[in-house]
Parts: sequence; C-alpha cells; structure tokens
Amino acid sequence: RRFANMAGTGMRAIARNVSVAGFRPFQSATRCMSSASAEMLEEAQEKFKNHPLCFHNFPVQDIKFQVGSHFVTKKPFPQVYFNNAERSGIMHLSPWALTQFSAFGEKGTLGQKKGYIQGDFYVDDPTEAEQQINLNLLPLNEIQSSNEEIVEYFDWLEQIRKKYILHLAENVQSYDTLRGKFGVLVGKDEEILRDMVSQICTPVVKTPMDQNEEPVTEKSYLPFRQKFYYKMKNSAMNPKIRCELDAEMQSKGYSRTHVPLHEYESGKEIPLSNARILPGDLVSIQSNITCQLYNIGGNVGASLRKTMKNVAVIKPASDRSSYESPYAY
Repeated sequence: RRFANMAGTGMRAIARNVSVAGFRPFQSATRCMSSASAEMLEEAQEKFKNHPLCFHNFPVQDIKFQVGSHFVTKKPFPQVYFNNAERSGIMHLSPWALTQFSAFGEKGTLGQKKGYIQGDFYVDDPTEAEQQINLNLLPLNEIQSSNEEIVEYFDWLEQIRKKYILHLAENVQSYDTLRGKFGVLVGKDEEILRDMVSQICTPVVKTPMDQNEEPVTEKSYLPFRQKFYYKMKNSAMNPKIRCELDAEMQSKGYSRTHVPLHEYESGKEIPLSNARILPGDLVSIQSNITCQLYNIGGNVGASLRKTMKNVAVIKPASDRSSYESPYAY
C-alpha cells in the first residue's frame, strides 16, 4: 500500500477529519475506555503535560542538526541536539494515544506475516522480529471530539523532519551517502535539491491512499518499530534472561534490548510474559529521536529513528514488579 507524504499537510486538517460526528474507522479503538475512567484519563493527561520529558518542552526552534560522526565508522554522520545538550538525541514522551496496531511483548512480530509482502511469508528469525506499535489520531473516549495532543505531536515530528531535510540539503558535500547521489545539484537549484532530498527522507507519519490516490488523513498513524535481538559485542556480557527465547538467543550470541511495559495506575512494570498491547489500549511512549542516513545496495535513504525506551499503558496488570514507570514520581 502506498502512503502519502504528510510533510506539507497541516495536521489540524486531520484533527477536523477525525472529529466528524459518527466517524469510527477503527471500531476496536474505543474498547479500552470501558476500563479507564474519565478521572483517570484526565489525571494521566495532566501528568503527561507536567512531565519534564513532555514533547512540548522541546520546541522545534531549539532543535538543531549538526554534522557529527558515526559511533562505529567515525565517518561524518548527522546528529540532532536540543539546545546546547552535550549528548545527541531528543529523549521525550509521546502524549496518550490509542493503539491502532501492536505486536509487542516477548516475541513481537515473530511468527507473524511479513508486512505488505504478497504471499505466505512469515517472520521466522528472532533477529528479524520487531516490537511494533502504531498510534492513531482518534479521540481517547466518546466524550472528546479529538485528541489535540497527538495531533500536535504528529505535527511536531513532521516539523523536525523538515529541519532534517533542510540540514541534509545544505550539507550534501559533508556526507558520502548524499554526495554521490546529489553532488551534481549543489550550487545550482537549491529548491530542486531540497525536493530531491525530501523524496528520500521517510515521512514520520504514515497516511494511506484511497483507490483514487487521495490521502485518507483521518487514518493517519504513527509507527514505532524496532528489532529487539542484537549480536552481543563480547562474550563476557551477561544480559538478563527474561524468557526461554532469551536463553536460546544468548546461546547463539544475541541479547535482548528490552523495552519495559509499565501499568500506569501502579507505575510498575508488567513482566515480559504478560506484556501485551491490544488495539484500543491507551499508551504513552518514551523514545529517543536520532538520525538515520544509509545507502543499502544503491538505495539511498534518510529518516528519523524513534527508539522506544519504555511504554506506559492504561490497562489492568495481572502481575507487577518493582520497576517504575516515567509517571511514577
């Protein structure tokens, strides 16, 4: 399925589409609110707004991109900073939003059908499996007409992407990956150069196209996806084993990059064996924004990576440990 590039589309228009009376594109997305009272929802939203990692505390005008170096190759590589921070990346919290789709927990997408590939192809390699969460724009309950916070968050991410595109276009000669593809355009037509760079920079927000090739903005969603098994740097590492699959993968030299799932009300972590996120669950995700720039077999691309650090969910937890969520303060 093709998706529209939302970089030039106002997210306010999406909000208006979402609030149309009677609109229910994802019926299951209102399921969870039967177990979350209006009081709890109001409290959760207030805690988000007052949290130091709330995305509102990172205005776009104070976010900057610089030519840095890749942590492995040491070659020039784009880095993103907030103000004068010494460390790159934008660690932040997303607002509470409804989950459209999720493959999260012990096995993630392992055993599931691969994306949009035609035919019966399944993820059968744990090193290729991912944790996936898609957030949509729908109101958090039937009382609200729209989820303004998530609309503003979508727009915030796209504004950061625009700054990234501008940085790449202005620094083509600094990056080998871009110089080979766009070097001939440098110093000629800056508008065409920016447009060409924009085409290789993956949109942060995904918007499906209808049968007439028109964007269905009310079905826009924000995907979070990342692999969770990586090759251990040295055999002396002794990562925590949380399940049988972890033990099996460790014997092969892989360790899990764990993304804790916290139950909002108690602030405790839900054990990996019980970690589930269903369509319609309310979640707030702590993630770190970093840059991606690559050339894979001649396929040059760029994007903003959103690395999940932990997830808070509003739902009952059958078992809880001593881990605290970012809201437990």
